[in-house]
Amino acid sequence: MKKITGICIAFLVLFFNIKNNNAQILHPAVHLNSNQQQSDLLSETKTQHQEFLKTKYPANPNTASVTCVYDSIRDSTWNTLSLVWSYSKHFYTYNAGSFQLTDLNKTWNSTLLLWMNYSKDSNTYDLSNKKIRMLHQIWDSAMRPQAFENIEQHLYSYDVNNNLTSDTTQTWNGSAWDNSMMHHYMYDANNNLTSDTVKNWSGAVWVNSFQKNFMYDVHNNDTSELSQNWNGGAWVNYQQKQSIYDVNNNLTSSKSKNWNSYFWENSEWDSITYNGINKPLNYLVKTWNGAAWAISFQHLYSYDQFNNLSRDLMQHWTGIWVNSSQSIIDYNSNNILSYEIDQNYDEISSIFVNSKQITAVFCSNDICLKSYVSQYWSGGAVGSWSSNDSTEYFGCAVAAGIAVVSDKITSISIYPNPFTLQTTLSISKELKSASVKIIDVLGKEVKNIAFTGNQLIIRKDELPAGIYFMQIISEGEVIAKKKMIIQ
Repeated sequence: MKKITGICIAFLVLFFNIKNNNAQILHPAVHLNSNQQQSDLLSETKTQHQEFLKTKYPANPNTASVTCVYDSIRDSTWNTLSLVWSYSKHFYTYNAGSFQLTDLNKTWNSTLLLWMNYSKDSNTYDLSNKKIRMLHQIWDSAMRPQAFENIEQHLYSYDVNNNLTSDTTQTWNGSAWDNSMMHHYMYDANNNLTSDTVKNWSGAVWVNSFQKNFMYDVHNNDTSELSQNWNGGAWVNYQQKQSIYDVNNNLTSSKSKNWNSYFWENSEWDSITYNGINKPLNYLVKTWNGAAWAISFQHLYSYDQFNNLSRDLMQHWTGIWVNSSQSIIDYNSNNILSYEIDQNYDEISSIFVNSKQITAVFCSNDICLKSYVSQYWSGGAVGSWSSNDSTEYFGCAVAAGIAVVSDKITSISIYPNPFTLQTTLSISKELKSASVKIIDVLGKEVKNIAFTGNQLIIRKDELPAGIYFMQIISEGEVIAKKKMIIQ
């Protein structure tokens, strides 16, 4: 059974982290370089601000302890060149503590109509269920008999506080394991990571390669990061970052510098402002032009009535702020991210044009994923969504002993959707003194309709074409959310 913990409301976290359960393995952070091309800077800035958002949106307190388990997961990918689907599937086994033992990956052979072995990851744990080994193997159909062939393994060690202290990578040479790379981690008395040293195997000894050192304030906020490369005899400066926090421990300023062989040179300055409940409102990025700080990008955040991030507007500076892109986000009745649409701004036509959308479908408990679908837009302002890339979760269930929010509505539909003049909302459950709120992408309520029963006709009336979010309210509680599109 697949085990997934800590369902998170953060921007994109649900979709891109849902299958990666190695939170204990640390990776160096990505920093921006002022010499990068603007397109790279845009991309990396967005990645960095998404990492920032993850720290601001902990798991929903109503669902943080929920563990969703699955028998298997199947990925479907549309090949735009051959115009055919390709399929892969993961099968899982677990130990008595529900920790994953194996992940068997198979691909679909459309000629033989069989699932064929492709790769296998096997985990080993100590008595306290800390992972001490991960073995990666690839299926070798040329071997006789056919079998999984060793490729790579990771060996992990921990201190008395269960902090990961080393991650050693080894590769298989055909008959034995050869050392390849090692991360060595150190911590302070508060279990904060203070250093990450990367070493490569020379064939006889471990040789330093890269290190990153961290410092913290009395509240355990990361205030200083120093990255260095090994030149064969000493550590040489590479990058540094200094961070400042407000009285609520919110990150308000982060300045990065690059070492130019003689002195530190400014690189990037990120500034964040917050609202009264410590939700970020603005994420401003400045880059160093050699003489002064120059405004580069900003992200503006909006929230729904439940304080979920509902819109992330990205703008670039040309002397005035010009729209670049936006992400519109919606949530299910348990405030778990269920829909996101990314759009790029067309400066010529002054409209946002679709780029990508992700839709999640949940099991009956409205907590555990049943599937999610990614689609890409083609055709400019007038176009269509491409064939789907999708992931399906099988054996959807919640681990024993975990309380689950029960269904408030068995099923709900909006048809047609998209629509031009009117659409019909159908609900399987009879409602009394209910209402439907319709909210635009800016979070503004544009229509509120009272009704009783299990069906409601919604007319376009004066509403302009666009994307809207619907909230169904009964007895003062939001019992369902849906997206609707007016053409």
